[in-house]
Amino acid sequence: MSTTNLFVELVVIGVGAMVWLVLLTLAIFGFQWLQVKVEILVALAIPLLSLIYLLGIIVDRIADSIFEKIWSKQIRKTAYGGTELNFYDDRRLVLSQQNPITERLLYALSRTRICRGWSLNAAVITLTFIILMFSQFRSNSNFWRILVYGSVSFLTLSVICWIAWRMLKYSDYIKTKEYAEFLRSNTQK
Repeated sequence: MSTTNLFVELVVIGVGAMVWLVLLTLAIFGFQWLQVKVEILVALAIPLLSLIYLLGIIVDRIADSIFEKIWSKQIRKTAYGGTELNFYDDRRLVLSQQNPITERLLYALSRTRICRGWSLNAAVITLTFIILMFSQFRSNSNFWRILVYGSVSFLTLSVICWIAWRMLKYSDYIKTKEYAEFLRSNTQK
């Protein structure tokens, strides 16, 4: 995987973190202070992109820790038939090759990380959206409708990303195992 691809992946994850940080900031400080001019936004583009990238790194590491602790080990055991330690040997073997199989695996890992990061981001966006609604919009006549619709939408996005992550993760383990078996069988000939 190229550095550019990894950078883009972390920016995609970081954008979600930026959304919930903005929602939380607006919940705490309101909207009155917010009078942003286009010139200011242009001047902030590079620092903002740097912040989004940094947030992507942080969210990716947090999500990796949470998902590994709660779900990944069990998925790996299921895919590897209880011999999950072989996975790390298989992964090293597959990644040591420079071929389309390796590129395909790296692309799948990228999609897995994005789904994992956005599952966490969307869950936090749900929470910060609820905080924003209660802190700034309680008097709105459509408060409950907006609150329920927004919360259900963001929570649904979180669950869908989690399901996609789970499917991709299982597929990653199975494909790694198959690719490694294929590579071993070709080197024995």
